[in-house]
Amino acid sequence: MPDVVLVNPHWYMAEGNLDDLWLPVPGGLLAVAAAVRASGYSVAMLDVLAEGYEQREWTSRAGRRVYRVGLSDPVIVEKLRASGARVVGIGNMFTGIFRGTQECAALARQALPHAKIVLGGVHPSCAPEESITIPAVDYVIHGEGENTFTALLSHLIKGAPDVPSGIYWKENNMICTSGPPAMILDIDSLPMPAYDLLDLPLYRRMAEKAVIQRGEKVELTVPVITSRGCPFHCIFCAAHRLNGRRWRGRSPTRVVDEIEFLYRQYGVRSFSIEDSNFTYDEERAFNICEEILRRGLKIRWNTPNGLRADRITPRLIDAMKRAGCYEITLAAEHGDQEFLSKVIRKGLDLESIFRAGAIIRKAGLSVTCFLMMGFPGETEKELDRTLTFGRRLARAGIFPLCFICSPYPGTDLYPAYREQEDRRQRSSQYEDYLCAMRFSMIDMPAGVDLARWRHKAMWQWYGLLLFWHPVVFFRLPAVRKLLRAFRSLKTCRLALKKLYNQFALRPASLQPGENSK
Repeated sequence: MPDVVLVNPHWYMAEGNLDDLWLPVPGGLLAVAAAVRASGYSVAMLDVLAEGYEQREWTSRAGRRVYRVGLSDPVIVEKLRASGARVVGIGNMFTGIFRGTQECAALARQALPHAKIVLGGVHPSCAPEESITIPAVDYVIHGEGENTFTALLSHLIKGAPDVPSGIYWKENNMICTSGPPAMILDIDSLPMPAYDLLDLPLYRRMAEKAVIQRGEKVELTVPVITSRGCPFHCIFCAAHRLNGRRWRGRSPTRVVDEIEFLYRQYGVRSFSIEDSNFTYDEERAFNICEEILRRGLKIRWNTPNGLRADRITPRLIDAMKRAGCYEITLAAEHGDQEFLSKVIRKGLDLESIFRAGAIIRKAGLSVTCFLMMGFPGETEKELDRTLTFGRRLARAGIFPLCFICSPYPGTDLYPAYREQEDRRQRSSQYEDYLCAMRFSMIDMPAGVDLARWRHKAMWQWYGLLLFWHPVVFFRLPAVRKLLRAFRSLKTCRLALKKLYNQFALRPASLQPGENSK
């Protein structure tokens, strides 16, 4: 029986978002599993989402149909009970899926009444005080989990006297904490993620069924993290709550060791580099590309989390292209320079987006740019400038991707939002992680109909991209997936429904937690 079982929980998806459900390889849990095993503990993995990915149970929530995706409660309880583990660690990938994390904790308590239940990941790091109040949870880890969780196991299993830093727990009906987490300064010291604990062929089979991934083709795409930490202070981002503000990069050799292992051991050919700041050290990024080329790895990869445009150079993009990169995402966030600098606090010259986009397109790579709407105090004047900026992007052959700004826990936006929430008694719980990008949770100035602005932006931007750059438009992964859907009557009907959900104008008053007919 293992000392520890690590659990990736089930997800909930609103009916209109179900077609965009994706199956991620839980890299964070695999990294923790490797560290735990290297310290002498036996460990097992239970990926509730992957093992039950084709199971769908629907429920009604606030008048909406919401689907649960993953293994059923009885199966989860049976598997956890059979493990006999002394400690259950549950990972959380997004705030928007925290409901499944809570439910898995309760199921773990039912299956293993005497086990210690530990939460870690994104939401527990951003809201540890809230997370530890869950009745079934014994400990919460905030920050990087590899060393902290291993040290906690030493306390729980071997009887080490002190609780390590970075931990929240309950004692005598009080919330206790051991202080801020200790940052892992040398991330090269960490072992390679324990990929052998997963059934990677299962992920491959799901990918071959056209399950959405963060890759280009219908094939297994594995995320790789090459660096941690973000020194910037954008008000919408909480990445520093998990990985700190100090940037730390893995050596090119260690990064490509991991890629080569997956390439040769499991036949993985598609990767996504999911750093917050892959190009923060341009020379290191260049050397990673050169190492991929030196080892003769024929791979395809992209950067879906976004790169800073002011770190893009022709030399770097040439190396990325030769090393197999096919798509780059840039992060502009807003189209008004003053608003971007003073309100969003992103120190970026917006014209650098066009300079970087020209370099990327000249190399023959696809380029996408993130934009957001719905920041506090944002007026129609600022929204119109974002609309204009998006039109410039489309005419330049850069795909503008629009999201609604979400006040996640751990961000500088969140305290102001909670004041609004308390005043309006509005729920901060989303049905799923995509609802957090499609509904406004922040009060807008009077007269600002954010739903109409986003609707207008999507029609204008996509129409201009199709008119000026049809080749670019039809190379977009989302468009290619949509066209494939028209091959059969069943998938065609689903595709048309998705188009309606994306482009049909919804009432501006519709918010998560309110009824929808």
